[in-house]
Amino acid sequence: MTRNAKGFTLAEMLMSMLVMSIISLAVVSLTTALTTAQEYSEDFYRHVQIARNSLRCIEREINRAKLITAGNSTTLVYWLEDTNGNGDIELTELRLITTDIATGRVMLHRAEFPAGWPPVWKDIYDDSITVHDATVLPNAIAAITKPQWARQDALATEVASLRFTASPAIPVAQVLQIEMTVGEGPRAVELRSSASMRANKLADLYMDDGTYYLVEPE
Repeated sequence: MTRNAKGFTLAEMLMSMLVMSIISLAVVSLTTALTTAQEYSEDFYRHVQIARNSLRCIEREINRAKLITAGNSTTLVYWLEDTNGNGDIELTELRLITTDIATGRVMLHRAEFPAGWPPVWKDIYDDSITVHDATVLPNAIAAITKPQWARQDALATEVASLRFTASPAIPVAQVLQIEMTVGEGPRAVELRSSASMRANKLADLYMDDGTYYLVEPE
């Protein structure tokens, strides 16, 4: 008895392999697209979170500030608070925000004297800053960032740009506009905000012969 053996022809096998290849390629492409979309989404929302947190931190600082004493589009010096209530600016009461686009870092600087220093030393150096120094950007930066007492904390990373716009001009500014871009390319996030000084000392600030002073406390 003769039995007819049935099987795939070469053409059918080649066609099956072609179909499987097309399906595999489609699955790989879909998986890659989904992975890319997920990475894009994660990066985007991470950048949003960085920008929001950084802007909120700067807003809180400015809301508490007495004066924005000096600055430019990427750097800011401000008198945060009158800690001892003497009505004058002191070194440890100043804060400095700097932006390094090369590393994408925004840093908050302050002066913090070593714990082992005698109180008289701390008083001398704390009183060494003048209103004039605080309102001249290079002088203020040099005073705050001296290695003996300089401290810094990162406010933000992955920052592509940061721009400050004061209104009116520093040091009589009342409102600060802030624009920040975090990340680069299509995943970049740009946010804008503004902050005003709620307990400012603008009424005590005056100029005499090009130099700023604070009214002596009563």
